[in-house]
Amino acid sequence: MLSTSHPTQTWVSHTSAGMEQANWRSMGMECTTSSLFPKDPCCWLTNGTQRYPGARVDHEMPWYGFSAPEIWSSWTWKERFPSYETLQSYFQHAATVWNLHQDIEYETKVISAIYVESERLWEVKTNRETTYKCKWLVSAVGTSSKPKFPAWKGLDKFQGEIHHSSAWPEKDPSMSGKRIAVIGAGASGVQIMQEAVKCCSSVTHFIRSPNIALPMGQRQIQEDEIYAQKPLFPHIFKACRDTPNGLPILNTGKAVLEDSEEDREALFEELWKRAGYNFAQGSYSDYLINRESNRVLYDFWCKKTRERIRDPIKREILAPLEPPYWFGTKRPSLEQGYYEACDDQKTTVTNSPITEFTQKGIVTADGKHTEFDIVAVCTGYDAITGGLRSLGVKGRNGLDLDDKWETGVLTNLGMMVNGFPNFFMLYGPQGK
Repeated sequence: MLSTSHPTQTWVSHTSAGMEQANWRSMGMECTTSSLFPKDPCCWLTNGTQRYPGARVDHEMPWYGFSAPEIWSSWTWKERFPSYETLQSYFQHAATVWNLHQDIEYETKVISAIYVESERLWEVKTNRETTYKCKWLVSAVGTSSKPKFPAWKGLDKFQGEIHHSSAWPEKDPSMSGKRIAVIGAGASGVQIMQEAVKCCSSVTHFIRSPNIALPMGQRQIQEDEIYAQKPLFPHIFKACRDTPNGLPILNTGKAVLEDSEEDREALFEELWKRAGYNFAQGSYSDYLINRESNRVLYDFWCKKTRERIRDPIKREILAPLEPPYWFGTKRPSLEQGYYEACDDQKTTVTNSPITEFTQKGIVTADGKHTEFDIVAVCTGYDAITGGLRSLGVKGRNGLDLDDKWETGVLTNLGMMVNGFPNFFMLYGPQGK
């Protein structure tokens, strides 16, 4: 937020997106960011991957980074897919290079943002009992800043530890020798499962629908390799901007069935070896719009995945022969031994719904009661709009943003909302 003496711009930020303030500054505008979090770790704490075990980004370096030369030229990546610890250090590096700390109000929560028609300014109030006025209000609260936590029956009775992946304790609870429950099979569920099985006495994985996860292909990056690649970084960042998915991966431009089965298989094998999102993004152009084409990709994934799972019951839950949904319509998670973790003898995989919690564990619809020491809740987020709705934004005539969107999320190009002048949003919320 900005002081009343300089009503130029406000940036409301809970994630690294707030670093976009550097661009506003370069245009000669004053900009102040509010952040829920302390100066250290600065950013990247609520973007769906916090500090839970195994947390890391699913975009490889240098794609998940700033294209500004002053940032990448003075930073050296060490892994193909950076961990959350590395990303926190990276954002600290960027904040230091751009001298952003001076304009960030840390440990500050926006409790309301009201448009004052008579002044044509936004009045922003925080939990620190401070009020700021600004001409432009920009929300950068991220896509995944508001967690979803199901209201299971008996949840308050449970006497063990229970942690949502978005609020994992700073002092990591030891899972060594413990009975662990991992609820959910999204990105955080996949990553926590991979870590839990390494040290727990037992782990139960509660799955509503399987994750069509792809091999990550993680590896260490040598320093001389980075130096050799850096001259290519500007071209890589340009390729990211020039592709529909923001990744420097192009598909063949052909429909799946244009190629022979032999040629398809050869292409799939090559993309599978490259790992990451190469299989999903680098194959054919029609698999998201043609059911038969989509099934070809799913069947290849299914073949590759099922051969990694020995237990027949787990195999049918995790990689069913019939697709649970179209391949690619849910963002695939990238995994490092997830299916081996699920196939481990001390792992139980169940798709029976949770009916209630007890003092010592969880009861499922099939009548089974299992005791746990630690429950990891990986049930996702009120994505895209959840963080926006919780800001207390009111536009002209006191219209609350939540009420404006009561019958559907309507925006102008995903950036602005009618009746909320000079209020800008990132990530393009839209849907009715």
